[in-house]
Amino acid sequence: MYNNVCLQSESAVERRIAVRQLTIKSNKSASWFVDIRKLFWLYELGDPEDLLESPTEKEHWKRTVNRTIDNIWLQQTIAESKTMKTLQNLNMNMVKPRKPHPLLQQQAVSTYDANRQLLKLKFMCGKYILQSDRASFSKNKVDDTCRVCYKSPETLQHMVLECSGLSAVRDPIFRDIESEIEKSFPCLWQSYTQDQKVTALIDCTVLYKKHKLSKVECQRLHKIDFQCRRLFFTLHTKRFKIFELSKGAASPRPLNTISKSVCSGNSAGNLLITKKPDGCYNSVDPLGSSRL
Repeated sequence: MYNNVCLQSESAVERRIAVRQLTIKSNKSASWFVDIRKLFWLYELGDPEDLLESPTEKEHWKRTVNRTIDNIWLQQTIAESKTMKTLQNLNMNMVKPRKPHPLLQQQAVSTYDANRQLLKLKFMCGKYILQSDRASFSKNKVDDTCRVCYKSPETLQHMVLECSGLSAVRDPIFRDIESEIEKSFPCLWQSYTQDQKVTALIDCTVLYKKHKLSKVECQRLHKIDFQCRRLFFTLHTKRFKIFELSKGAASPRPLNTISKSVCSGNSAGNLLITKKPDGCYNSVDPLGSSRL
């Protein structure tokens, strides 16, 4: 909008107001043109008076402003990410203004795969909560021991690579991942440390040491990332099931029996109708098979 004012003739009312406001108003003024000056300084666009004297074409100015602002925010984001634990596994070299991450450019093949992508995003952004995170949030009032194997603190590396309670579902998918990586990057996976492997599984774009990927390279990464999404979703699902089973075994929900009824024509005989604390009803026969 300010550039449109600058492109007007010198006799135009808006341009004359701009010249007057920028000349006499101090930086403490609430003038719109003073705010424009502050934005120019913030994004290193020079002085608004210079644009008044030498206005540029609308499209050229728009490209200049977008490029300058995008570059400043990108550099600021990259600098801040180095001190943010949640972004330590995200390849910031692939973060481009106004463009999605390369791993998010692939369309989900099904609703099930879309759910995998959403879960994978939590790991990429450091928002997946593990037992070690709960311990940290509570200032160690919560035990950080893994609730699956009860052998080690549940860190990201432990869950993804080491937990013995998840090895049955991890190992088959892990072999598929190693096979896909070996096709495009021979001997690279074996040279990685444990931390590097975790990072590569979360954001496999780190396998390429470059800032821009070709179409063929993106297709290769999508095949690897598909297996990685399978891995994280399967680990998450298995972990959740184990938690639910352990909760049920530790503290079974009390059931309040409200009535008995006989189901005619049913070989099971009597059915025991019970009410759970959440208000739902359950029907169990004497042989132990649940009906509802």
